[in-house]
Amino acid sequence: MSYVNVNGRSMPFVIRYIIELFTYRHLMWSLVGSDLRSRFRRSYFGILWSLVQPLGFALALAYVWANLLVIPDYWTFLVYVYAGLIVWEYFSNCVVSSQDSLLNGEGYLKQTRIPFLVFQLRPAMSGLVVLAAAFCGLIGLQVIMGKVPIGLAWAVQTPAAFVVLFLFMAPMCIVLSVLGTQFRDLKHLSTMVVSALFLLSPVMFERAMFDSDKLQLLRLLNPMITVLDMFRAAVVHGEWWTQEQGITIGCWIVGLWTMAIIVTVRAGRRLVFAI
Repeated sequence: MSYVNVNGRSMPFVIRYIIELFTYRHLMWSLVGSDLRSRFRRSYFGILWSLVQPLGFALALAYVWANLLVIPDYWTFLVYVYAGLIVWEYFSNCVVSSQDSLLNGEGYLKQTRIPFLVFQLRPAMSGLVVLAAAFCGLIGLQVIMGKVPIGLAWAVQTPAAFVVLFLFMAPMCIVLSVLGTQFRDLKHLSTMVVSALFLLSPVMFERAMFDSDKLQLLRLLNPMITVLDMFRAAVVHGEWWTQEQGITIGCWIVGLWTMAIIVTVRAGRRLVFAI
């Protein structure tokens, strides 16, 4: 299939843009597949590394922190840490890789009129595939322990958790992809911020530690606390999300998408010249 410019410029912009996205859908899937192939090319385990790597890291972290914090149930804590790590890896990989998503599409964007969104959503979509593979490892751990929280809450909210994660990360990828073409030092700054957030999020620390009144501002400014809470509630505990969690993540998603729209509209097609 050859990718050509879409006619019908007299149509409303939103409708025209949706048609263009549909026209280039095969290119989007091809780019996602290319990311996965390049990430696991010539490796013996292939995509299995997406669950082996966080599992090995979780085994070490859970062992250390379970002894330091005197946690009696090591295996339950291991599942807790592993669930946090796979979500965090999705978040951190999207933040870092999205800044080069438009730059990596230079060859396409300078030759024909392709919607930027095809390249901007690339990190979030390929990362979601890796997360799904890692999720299989989480289910495997729960099966071995005999603690799969099968129930209505688990069945409904597990796929919903993946949707929420994508809706949360997609606008962030869009904003960072635009800023990445303007500020090349952003990658170094974002790496520092992600590393700091890792220590300020309940990835390897028990969630109860963040319920202190002194950390109330942190819970407000760090959306990953709510993201991790919702993922674990659905997948690990099989519990229904609370109204507070739904409102909090809803506000973050609406705010991030609003920011993404504003940044995209301001940049326009002139962004091609910054690539």
